[in-house]
Amino acid sequence: MRLSRKYIGLIIIGILILIFVVYNLTSTPNDYKITSNNMSTNNFVGYGVSFNFPSDWNLTTDNNGFDSSQGIIITVSPNEENDEAPLFEVLIMPNQGMSDQDAINAAINTSTNPSSWHLISNKTTTIDNNTAYVNTFTVDDPADFTENMTLEQMNIVKKGNTYTLMIQTPVNDFNNNQANFNTMINSIKIE
Repeated sequence: MRLSRKYIGLIIIGILILIFVVYNLTSTPNDYKITSNNMSTNNFVGYGVSFNFPSDWNLTTDNNGFDSSQGIIITVSPNEENDEAPLFEVLIMPNQGMSDQDAINAAINTSTNPSSWHLISNKTTTIDNNTAYVNTFTVDDPADFTENMTLEQMNIVKKGNTYTLMIQTPVNDFNNNQANFNTMINSIKIE
């Protein structure tokens, strides 16, 4: 039996549609997109968050070997191979059935931080119309860093997840990086 070109064309189109549908059904929400806003910033969209970041900084994602439903880390830092380079991270962790209030209490509890973390302030602020619980520390841990660091954690509980926005930079370099941190924090959107 010989198939006409018309039927062969329809079969090929059908196979392409099937491949497209299967790909879209099996692709995970873990996919993300980075676009350039202008010469100085890029935009990240993925995992239920979006934010701008300096175009000369690198962005990586990591799920620490777990399925992304168990958590994801989005890290943005300058093009430096240095543990003390400025850093902005978004950690998205499911609350694993915890109530929002229990998740908030866990987020603002500083008693579980290492002894080398010294709380210098805690407050609440608003980020993307959400209450953020902010803890700011200095860290003097010679095992991890050669100089004292400023570390700020901003925790937001929303829709069964805790979103921890973290900035890290050497204490003496904090002011130099404040504009970059503000670009990221002020532009963040959480679905």
